[in-house]
Amino acid sequence: VLDYNVDYSYIVENNLDSPHLFWLHDGSVPPIADIGLVNQNLAKLRLTAFTDDCGYGHLGKLGNNGRPKKLIRFDPPNIVRHGGVSGFEEEFHCIPIAPHRTRVLI
Repeated sequence: VLDYNVDYSYIVENNLDSPHLFWLHDGSVPPIADIGLVNQNLAKLRLTAFTDDCGYGHLGKLGNNGRPKKLIRFDPPNIVRHGGVSGFEEEFHCIPIAPHRTRVLI
């Protein structure tokens, strides 16, 4: 459980923004390095948006011809899911608990 003094929409947006990994988590989480999401690869990152019957998201890959490496999806109103080809998966439940206060259940 994590508590933040910001609006829940900020937390949702941050978790949907794969490029934030380069600045906040560069090499700090092994699966990120395993899929090539490190600062030196920023220029090669390609994101493809999609919408399906469950929600919205994007596939991340490195380069124009690379295979998808990471899946990020948003299931409204407050769930963000991350998954990668390494088998790494996580789910964030971003819950507004007061004005400009958010609780995240991981």
